[in-house]
Amino acid sequence: MLRGVLTLPLVALLGGCGGMGGAPSASTAAPMSDPYGTGGPPAIGRITDAGGPGWTTYDFSVGAVDPSAHVSPRDGVPTLTLVGFPPGEPFAESGRLQITAPLAAVAPGPASGTARISGGEVPLEGPATVTIDAVSPPAPDELLGRISGSYSARLCPAGGADAGCESHAGTFSTRAALP
Repeated sequence: MLRGVLTLPLVALLGGCGGMGGAPSASTAAPMSDPYGTGGPPAIGRITDAGGPGWTTYDFSVGAVDPSAHVSPRDGVPTLTLVGFPPGEPFAESGRLQITAPLAAVAPGPASGTARISGGEVPLEGPATVTIDAVSPPAPDELLGRISGSYSARLCPAGGADAGCESHAGTFSTRAALP
């Protein structure tokens, strides 16, 4: 009985017998659509850096709210997460900046956290100081609010090596998912 139940779904999954009928071959199948359309996900903000080109924040939301900047609870504490990508490269694995800082409140004020720049042979990471200058909740018909401020960080190669450390400082202004 089980054999007969699995035959039809299995044939449909495999696309028929040896390509004879069933699902179209890879050469005739419709291409998968890009959920973001041309140009990729929309840019929603910037993170500047005094020593370089800075980074861009993006809204990766497709069916669920998923911006690269958000404040969300972590162990019951509101935590700011900013993930900046090299400008024009929303899917870059290398060169991303991530700043994470637990907040006393989702309001203007200072916070201490960590920062990390991915890529290279060894990522750079270290302590960061964040100052939030302004927080604006989302408009009634919007999902994202806005957060802006400044940061500074001393980033060293992961693993504790002192050689190759870099200082980073700048500002951020981005739309973000806020509680």
